[in-house]
Amino acid sequence: MPTYTVPANVVFQTVGGEAVLLNLDSGEYFGLDDVGSRMLELVREQGDPDTVVQALAQEFDATVETLRSDLNDLLRQLEEHGLVEQAP
Repeated sequence: MPTYTVPANVVFQTVGGEAVLLNLDSGEYFGLDDVGSRMLELVREQGDPDTVVQALAQEFDATVETLRSDLNDLLRQLEEHGLVEQAP
């Protein structure tokens, strides 16, 4: 599975446990709830989705399969809007 990064042209700000991402080039923005914010925070720190899922499994009462599916959905959506990209 590829690793992910937040591109330099994306501003990421957390306010009250929720995150807002803004693509400065396109003007697209995306809001995340507290779980999505934590997922993205771990992606920024770790890059590797498998490592992120393992960390999330320690923090949340959900199965690894559910966490992996939710993370993959989030990454797909963010990538479609240019808010994350696969690392080279």
